[in-house]
Amino acid sequence: MSAASEVDPTIEQRFWPKVAIDDSDKCWIWMAQRKPAGYGQLRFGPDHATTCAHRVAWLIVVGQIPDGMNVLHRCDNPSCVNPRHLFLGSHRDNMLDKERKGRANHPRGEENHAKLRTEDVLHIRRLYAAGQATQADLGRRFHVSPGYIWHLVNGSKWSHLTPPE
Repeated sequence: MSAASEVDPTIEQRFWPKVAIDDSDKCWIWMAQRKPAGYGQLRFGPDHATTCAHRVAWLIVVGQIPDGMNVLHRCDNPSCVNPRHLFLGSHRDNMLDKERKGRANHPRGEENHAKLRTEDVLHIRRLYAAGQATQADLGRRFHVSPGYIWHLVNGSKWSHLTPPE
């Protein structure tokens, strides 16, 4: 089952006995320790850090995970370690996947007791895009830091609102 050349060969001996494999197309369930959200976990690597089981499954069967990439679940089952159900994606891909699957129920913007309102954010973005105010000016006007304004106008904060063009 091993495709990854850099993975310690003893990890497979520790890993696969903790997996309930029913069928190659169904979820393979991690039966050992899990995080509260259901993700399998184990100690792994030279520093014996706690690592998610689905990431280790990917390393064993597929190979290295590029820096900055996540291992996502097609099946949306956090305890699944079937490599056929896993795929690589960025943090943004992970958040979009979560939203598409209806698990993005965290409060956003005003629902999160934000200092700004939706109208404020849209107004800030319009003013900045039109060159009518600097980030420092907008920060003073709306009582937030210029750094926060930078995040607003670049779409990394309040990202659920359509960013300015």
